[in-house]
Amino acid sequence: MSCLSIWRRPFVVLLFLAALFAGSAAKAQNGTVSLDVTSAPLESVLRKIEQQTDYRFFYSRDVIDVNAPVTLKVADESVASALDKLFARCGISYVIDKKQIVLKKAEPASAKKKTPARLVKVKGNVCDAAGEPLIGVSVTSDAVPGGVTTGIDGDYEISVPAGSTLSFSYVGCAPTSRKVGAAGTMDITLKEDANVLNEVVVVGYGVQKKRLVTGSTLNIKGDDIKRQNSTDAMGALYSRVPGVNIVQNNGQPDAGFKVNIRGLGTTGNSDPLYVIDGIAGADLKSLNPADIETIDILKDAASCAIYGSRAANGVILVTTRQGRKGKVSVSYDGYYSVQRANLNGVKSVSGMEYIDLINRSFVSRGTIAEGESIHDWGELMPKQYPMLQNGSWRGTDWLEEFVNNNAPSFNNAVSIDGGNDMTRFSLGFTNTNTEGTLGVPKPPRYNRTTVRLNSDFTLWRVGELEVVKVGENVTFSTYKSNSLSQGSIYDNKMHNLLVLSPLLPAYNADGSYYTYADQTADGFQLPSGGYNMLEDNSLRDYDNRRFRLQSNFWLEVNPHKDWRFRSVYGYNYYNRNNRTYTPSYELSSKDYSEYDRVQQEASTNTFWTWENTLQWGHDFGEHHVDALAGMSMEQQGWGASVGAWRKDTKFGTWESANISSSDSPIDPEKVSVWGSNTIPYKKLISMFGRVNYNYNEKYLATLILRRDGSSNFARGHRWGIFPSVSGGWIMTNEPWMEQTRNWIDFLKIRGSWGRNGNCNISNFQYLATVSLDAPYDFSPDGSSYVTGAYPDIIPNPDLTWEKSEQLDFGFDARFFNQRLVATFDWYRKTTRDWLVKAPTLDSYGTGAPVINGGSVRNQGVELALTWYDTSGDFNYSVGVNVATNANKVTSINNSDGIIHGGTNVISQNIAQYNTYEARVGFPIGYFTGIASKGIFQNQEQIDRYRDNGYAFIDGYDKARPGDVIWIDQDGDGNYGDNDVVMIGNPHPDVTLGLNITMGWKGFDVAVSGSGAFGQQVLQSYRSFANSDYDNYTNNLVARFWTGEGSTGRFPRFSDGGHNNLRCNGYVGDIWVQNADYFKVRTITLGYDFKHLFRKLPMQQLRVFFSGQNLLTFTGYDGFDPEVGYGGGDSWSSGIDIGYYPSPKAYTFGLNIKF
Repeated sequence: MSCLSIWRRPFVVLLFLAALFAGSAAKAQNGTVSLDVTSAPLESVLRKIEQQTDYRFFYSRDVIDVNAPVTLKVADESVASALDKLFARCGISYVIDKKQIVLKKAEPASAKKKTPARLVKVKGNVCDAAGEPLIGVSVTSDAVPGGVTTGIDGDYEISVPAGSTLSFSYVGCAPTSRKVGAAGTMDITLKEDANVLNEVVVVGYGVQKKRLVTGSTLNIKGDDIKRQNSTDAMGALYSRVPGVNIVQNNGQPDAGFKVNIRGLGTTGNSDPLYVIDGIAGADLKSLNPADIETIDILKDAASCAIYGSRAANGVILVTTRQGRKGKVSVSYDGYYSVQRANLNGVKSVSGMEYIDLINRSFVSRGTIAEGESIHDWGELMPKQYPMLQNGSWRGTDWLEEFVNNNAPSFNNAVSIDGGNDMTRFSLGFTNTNTEGTLGVPKPPRYNRTTVRLNSDFTLWRVGELEVVKVGENVTFSTYKSNSLSQGSIYDNKMHNLLVLSPLLPAYNADGSYYTYADQTADGFQLPSGGYNMLEDNSLRDYDNRRFRLQSNFWLEVNPHKDWRFRSVYGYNYYNRNNRTYTPSYELSSKDYSEYDRVQQEASTNTFWTWENTLQWGHDFGEHHVDALAGMSMEQQGWGASVGAWRKDTKFGTWESANISSSDSPIDPEKVSVWGSNTIPYKKLISMFGRVNYNYNEKYLATLILRRDGSSNFARGHRWGIFPSVSGGWIMTNEPWMEQTRNWIDFLKIRGSWGRNGNCNISNFQYLATVSLDAPYDFSPDGSSYVTGAYPDIIPNPDLTWEKSEQLDFGFDARFFNQRLVATFDWYRKTTRDWLVKAPTLDSYGTGAPVINGGSVRNQGVELALTWYDTSGDFNYSVGVNVATNANKVTSINNSDGIIHGGTNVISQNIAQYNTYEARVGFPIGYFTGIASKGIFQNQEQIDRYRDNGYAFIDGYDKARPGDVIWIDQDGDGNYGDNDVVMIGNPHPDVTLGLNITMGWKGFDVAVSGSGAFGQQVLQSYRSFANSDYDNYTNNLVARFWTGEGSTGRFPRFSDGGHNNLRCNGYVGDIWVQNADYFKVRTITLGYDFKHLFRKLPMQQLRVFFSGQNLLTFTGYDGFDPEVGYGGGDSWSSGIDIGYYPSPKAYTFGLNIKF
């Protein structure tokens, strides 16, 4: 089968769907129901009516006996007619308000004959827990028929008998009742019923009632995301998503996050699949959190199986704000933040401390005697050294000089929503601008602007049935940013800053930079080399712009209430334009450029998808069945990239710097040009189906099957099948559970098994591709280069899908009248046939192939508990979630069972072994090195170890108190590869989330926090093993052993070449720290002035103050215990060589809604 032939099969499926669709035509029905039940529980009948219509029932279990047996036989009757028959003998009355049906006890006939009670006028306001007015709340009385609904400001007014009871109900909120006394004001706060069992959540290619979901999913509301005041939606989820590990890449404004769901499943790409408005592979960073309506996270394989080959690492479904029927609503959400660098007390030592430490280092090495100095510092710094001695200058604290105090961040978001029976729309405009807290004089900046339009149009409507609808979801984003490099020790601005000598001044007395010319004039000679980092950071100008269009256009046809056909075409476009300019400079004798330099790059990529689904659902008595069948196609489209750099521009300014701005002829030494283009590739074709079944909403089952074909694999390996099966049992619907009704409201147990896949690799790995960019020189004198071809990779025609299988058992429960919500999951996820680069001998002369190279098992538990309660006008909630995960590699497909990580990661000359690796029997990315068991505290202890035959690494005669007691694992008297063990694990054993909310008469308070426990960080801010003159930080100096009993963890002060710091060239566990932490992510206090000034012409006028990252509880002594850097490999993390920390922020904000 050719690469293109995988497109042929979907049309067969499409023709089948079209035929099935054509045969489904039936007349549309206008809000009618058909039921035939005998002696069924009342609640099950109400659920069936909800399934057949858009109506939702509201009632109190204390008033309505939901388990009372009822009998009803109706065929295509109106809802009102059916309810009249249903309640004829039940003593229940009802009120229909729009799509809400409120049930209450019917008034006894005897009571109706009594003289009517005196009516009193009650008025007030109804709002949600955040203080936002609620429109359309149903307000009814148990004493008089009918009722009212709240207006645009949440206000209501009703006349009822004194002593009667008012009931307040609203979709998505828990019903509330209040006794009426005398006439007056009755303000009501409805708590969000996050546990409303009938609300729907997004699943793959559709929605489903939360109570009927049999997989493990999480649902986060857009309002909860927005209130975190984060520029990135993932940064708002830390405390709300058990089982989802979120770690910042670093604290710069545009850094993003590492996200993995239920553990790291591969050493390849472990990112979850992001699906935005139904389009897979979209970019979440391009969305402003204010544009998001919900985020649903699919964690288990059964939930993810509908996405098949791309869902091995979980799925994150994002729904942007949609239009609503009703009056046009305009909202504004904005904030302004002042950010401060969050350095956790880390600072560089002073100039005189530095000189003392350098001298001590050479004393330790034996180069000089105690009390001597390695240099005549006064001769090296004739101007600065006297100032250091008399205390008028302490040296340069480069870290402090790099701080950008009070860095601003602001966000503005405007949204307009509205619609009617035929048209609904949501229009949004947002702008975010954030500045980094480190990086003076040109700190990192991030500016993003988004425009969003979501709308849908009903082209043909029959009664309540929307027969034909069309719509679109379009988001256009433009953003520009610049950032500081955060790579290895050779390319990390923070690391370079921390090791720079404090003896080098940053500024002259007049405030100008202290340049190399100033050093020469002063006779300044820095033995360590180096240059002024502030001057270096001032040189370059950046203009990095990105444009992204994410869109889909859809058609929906509903020929009958049981059938729905939907076709969606998605198109994504991405464009990047970079321009960088560096003037000529001379930073030092080694770091200079005679010419200025401009570089420009541009690239464009496109991606499209087409999906067609047909859904059907029907009730057969107590049995409900719904099914979905579909097909999808997607393809990486046309793309191109070009770039060039040029030296010696015409005008020598940033404003005029372009590749063409030069009068000089093209000189190969001053110009370089490159470019490439892509043809359509990475094709994926899929066919999938899902069947949901439930019996009386008591016994639940879901079956999913998906078949994917990918052009990334060779013929015979392109197709993969991904099935899942899940089931659930709502125990509280059993009659024998009736006795627990007073404390168990809902209990569902569920289980699932499924298989997902991954095909996320570069294309054509099964072919021996050839590259055409190799420089060859065939001239006798080596002066003439030509471009030639060479084999690019070793082909692997047997390459196939990476597969992930997962078993999940859990329960969902609600207790004490919906006050306590509990969710529990146990899972075991096994990922096989990793898609990884193979180790290849240099003698092969070409690149390594991608192979199916290993497997890993993740196993853990997740528990979430939330308590909601209300007392009068006061409401609150407390949510706690905890998750554990154990990661273990079970196989690796090479001779030594190891995938090797980097060397020289925390310092050069630490290259004897991997700093981190993946090995059978251990977690992915664990730290490797020589372990220790303490510090020699005195000579007596050293002698005792000698008598027991201990292998002193430098010999017994050189051992001193304060030296490390390294462990010779194999007992051979040497320290080599056989002594390397696991010395740390960057993955937490336990993650914790905490959320607290409170509301009272317009005031709202929210606190959120998250923590991780059981993980380690490998930290060194000095390149200790190769640079004698690197600076020291206070946290390192404080660790050194200073005498007996001072510490049993870190050795005496030693020079970087000593085996105390690098055991025989291996990393030692002395550089590993426990990094448990708990961060208070957000504290917010708000007030809605609409509660104070009810006649304001808006629904909401909320002012809030918020703090982010104000407190971190940790024993880690570095900048930030949350470290995403991993030595350059995506599967590694927790390596701190100078980490840009997340900032503290103090925020003032405003929410206005008209």
